[in-house]
Amino acid sequence: MAILAGFCTYNEYNSISKNPLSLLFFLFMITAAFFACRAFNKLISSYRQGRIDSHTVGIRLNKLFTINIFAPITAGLFQGIITCILLASGKAHFAAFQGTKPYVPVIIFSLAVVFNFALLFYVFNIRIFETEINDIPFKSDEITMSLTQRNFLTVLFSLLGVLGYLIVITMIPQNVENGVNGLLKKMIPYAIYSMIYFAVIEASLVSDVKNCVKSIGKIASALALKNYSVEDEKANNRSELGVIIQDMNSMKAATATLLNNINMSTKATSDQSDDLVDNMSVTKKNVDSITDAIVNIKGRMEDQVNGVEESNASTETIMANINRLNTAIAEQANGVNQSSAAVEEMVANIQSVTDILEKNSAAVNNLAKAAEQGKDQVSIAVGTAEAVYKESEGILEAANIIQHISSRTNLLAMNAAIESAHAGESGKGFAVVADEIRKLAEQSGTQSKAIGGNLTNLSASISRISEEIRQVQTAFENIYDLSQTVKQQEEVISNAMEEQTAGNQQVLEAMHAITNSTAQVQTGSTEMMEGGSRIVKEMRNLKMITEEINDNMTQIENYSLQVSEAITMTTESTHNTKESLDKVIEGISEFTLK
Repeated sequence: MAILAGFCTYNEYNSISKNPLSLLFFLFMITAAFFACRAFNKLISSYRQGRIDSHTVGIRLNKLFTINIFAPITAGLFQGIITCILLASGKAHFAAFQGTKPYVPVIIFSLAVVFNFALLFYVFNIRIFETEINDIPFKSDEITMSLTQRNFLTVLFSLLGVLGYLIVITMIPQNVENGVNGLLKKMIPYAIYSMIYFAVIEASLVSDVKNCVKSIGKIASALALKNYSVEDEKANNRSELGVIIQDMNSMKAATATLLNNINMSTKATSDQSDDLVDNMSVTKKNVDSITDAIVNIKGRMEDQVNGVEESNASTETIMANINRLNTAIAEQANGVNQSSAAVEEMVANIQSVTDILEKNSAAVNNLAKAAEQGKDQVSIAVGTAEAVYKESEGILEAANIIQHISSRTNLLAMNAAIESAHAGESGKGFAVVADEIRKLAEQSGTQSKAIGGNLTNLSASISRISEEIRQVQTAFENIYDLSQTVKQQEEVISNAMEEQTAGNQQVLEAMHAITNSTAQVQTGSTEMMEGGSRIVKEMRNLKMITEEINDNMTQIENYSLQVSEAITMTTESTHNTKESLDKVIEGISEFTLK
């Protein structure tokens, strides 16, 4: 370029380029270029080996590219300075300057060469390098140079290079001496070169933009045709267009993933809708079955309510009977207490009679035979009484005891009447007592007849007893005739009183036993009343609980009907949802996905 501009001859340039200082500078530039390339390669290798991330790569690349812009300019400036040093030291000489100092033109020409050739190689280097690292993603803040900056710097440096050439041509004295024609001859080749150079640079930049737009158009066309299976385009230009290409790749991938997920989810939801419809049908049948069961349970609960009411009424009736039984037991207890008091009084009277009769013990021997005969008759009466006793076994335990006491008391009364007959005037008081005892026995018999219902069968036995008693009475009349002569002979009577006392003691013990049994029966009756009251209370509570359960079953029935209606609505909604999903699936099927 220097020779073409008339700056120097070939030999003059050779003297500069072969100078050790220039060679040393060229060696430094080659070494710097080597380390710069190595730094680039190491950075890219670190990323591809996973030691650094893409953002770090972008930041460091920006720094390296910035250095790569200013380093050649600085190198061109130093090259001009070295040339000036060689010219000043006399180791080089430019004859075209005719002895003038060419320092300023040298500096300007050196920068013009850098602006042309270095810029051209820089553009090609950027294109090749960015194509090689198109697998490294980058963001807007990691752009090496924007399109505006690239175009501006390219035009600027191209104009500065051409302008520098033209200025240097006009500053060479030898070119000026050749006149305007000489200057034009020198300028026209530069003008032609500059236009070709500028056209190449701009074609390169336009080609980059065109390729980026083509890649964007390819993705956009595929997306417009709903084809998301198209391969990703490479961002061969680290500019705004490269960011757009990456964003469109990301958008395509994200949209394809989203559509795939929607497609799978929609199909799964559609299948689930079918299952849901089937399940809803089964659930509706089950709910209908539950409703029928609830209706049946409700009917049974109503029957149970009626049964509880009837049971409650029966329980109240039982309680009324228990109250009446308790009253009867209380009356019986009073009667037994009165009988016990009368027996005790009779025992006391017998004791007093015994004391009186102790003085009369001489005439007993004459009455022995008559007493023996009376004893036989009494034995017959006792046998008959035992038959009566056996026929009374069907009566309640309390009635048996009372009947036994009544029989014994009646027997004692007859014995007392007999003895009182033997005693004569002194036995009249005892006869009164015997009569009272007989009355008490009759009262006890009456009470025992009220308790039992089996005394009807005893009438025949009682008739036989009456006949035997008449025979006994006839026999005892003989004894009475004899007793007139043995008034003072009361030993037999005394013995009989002792026996009577023992019998009365047994009667008294039996009466105490009846009293205790009556008390136990009364206690049991009281407990039955308390238990019956609790049963009545529990029956009422059961009735209330049953009514509450019946009300709850009615509510459950209503809820079941509501659930059945909701299931019907859900089934309809599921059908509608499935139709919508089918439409979505049909729409997604129009997209071509991976």
